[in-house]
Amino acid sequence: MYAIDMGCLEAEQPCVGEPQLLFEVSKQSQEPGLPILTYAWSPDGQKVAVEGTGLRGKPDVFVGDWSGRDWINLTNSPNYEGGPVWSPDGLHIAFVANSGEPDYKLRPFWVTPDGKEIVQILDTLDIGIRSLSWSIDGKHLAFTHYDENGYLQIYIANPDGSDFKKMTDQMADNFQLDFSPDGQWIVAVREPDRYVKVNELILIPLDSNQKVRAILKVDGYIYTPVWSPAGDWIAFTFDIEGQKAIYLVRSDGTGLTRVTKSTADEFFPAWRVISP
Repeated sequence: MYAIDMGCLEAEQPCVGEPQLLFEVSKQSQEPGLPILTYAWSPDGQKVAVEGTGLRGKPDVFVGDWSGRDWINLTNSPNYEGGPVWSPDGLHIAFVANSGEPDYKLRPFWVTPDGKEIVQILDTLDIGIRSLSWSIDGKHLAFTHYDENGYLQIYIANPDGSDFKKMTDQMADNFQLDFSPDGQWIVAVREPDRYVKVNELILIPLDSNQKVRAILKVDGYIYTPVWSPAGDWIAFTFDIEGQKAIYLVRSDGTGLTRVTKSTADEFFPAWRVISP
């Protein structure tokens, strides 16, 4: 896992430093196995939750300290568990899990960082759910679910499944979402046509008086957009002809900047805030 000093983000263009290795995952059995598919920093920046391969060969959710040591396998089951996201207070890590037979739906859960308590959430909805994001006040979860036409749409609800709202309704796939730090927007990826290699970065307002708007349209694939802690930049993975790199764009769609520039694939950006 690498860190990049973003420097003067308040400038017209971000000042980007060279990537530096934070830690690497070895082949010790107690650590998450490769590949590391997604990860998220705790609100205080002292722990990291990752989706990695567990002892039984299936993805599990692990948590370790900021230097990649002292790992705990929080799920450790023969089914899939992944996509960890921290609650704003740092007390829970939400994730999605394959429910197994008979329906194999992905259902959401949260787990305490010590792994001692796992609870199913949004359980009153009884639907398959994919990527998750937590609002800054901890009162809402945003997630994706297939609609009646077979398209991925974005929804929000309280953790108990109440106040369920559909946020997108296009005949297009909308996925890989993240709540803004001020709680007013959700950034997501929209794929207008499954058969054309074009993606859009969209902003979805929580205010029903405003409209969904596209801030960036690219010939390629966008993955895993995440807001900066101040809410003025969005980092994402951009895949052009199979080459994955990390990019930044301002929340108004300006200032598109490539952050990583090696010939290796770099993906799954995550912002780390270090508390004093």
